[in-house]
Order: sequence, then structure tokens, then C-alpha cells
Amino acid sequence: MRHDEPTSQMIEQIQKVVQSALREELAHFRLEQTKILREAVVEVLPEIEQRMYEKISGKSQVQVEVEKGNGSSPASSPELQGESTHQEKSRQLVSFVQKSTDKTDKKAPLKKKGEKGKRTKHL
Repeated sequence: MRHDEPTSQMIEQIQKVVQSALREELAHFRLEQTKILREAVVEVLPEIEQRMYEKISGKSQVQVEVEKGNGSSPASSPELQGESTHQEKSRQLVSFVQKSTDKTDKKAPLKKKGEKGKRTKHL
């Protein structure tokens, strides 16, 4: 047996332990990011929807007044179609984030604030 063989085995073992710890920390970091994003979206979404509703309602009222003059339909307005498409995209985004968060939450438990990860000694 060569003298440097145990050293290389120790190096490989240390690398594996470090990589494993980094993977675990990355998974927890991603969980925390997802949770924060989800909370932010849930918190801000009602306000965004209200603003969009007010904006659409205001455009609809203006459009009704314009219709009286030229007979066009509010449903054919590109602005209104764009607003409803944007609102639908927002809802889809929220739904996607919630679904992905639900899946991620089930995979690994999130560390509580101040909780330390498991540390193992390998030397």
C-alpha cells in the first residue's frame, strides 16, 4: 500500500461530505426562497387584482361612453383584451408557484429559524 493512498481516500471522503452538506443547504435555501416568494405573491396579489379591476372598470366606463358616439364594442378593445390576458397570466403564475411550493414542501422539512443542521464528524 502506498503512503499517499490513505490521504487520497480521506480527500475523497471529505469531498463527498462537503458536497452532501452543500446539496442539503441548497435544498433548504431553495425551500426558503420558494416560501418567501409564495408569501409575497399571496400578500400582494389581492392589491394587484384590485388595481387591475379598477383600471379595467375605468376603461369599460370610458369605452361605454365612446360606444355611444361610434357604436364599437368594448369586448373588441385591444386594451381590455390585453388586461384580461395579463390578469389570467398573473393567476397562472400564482397557481404555478403555489403548486411548486406544495410539492417542494412535501420533499424536505424547512428548518425553523435558529435551528442548526446535523453535523457529523468524519475524521
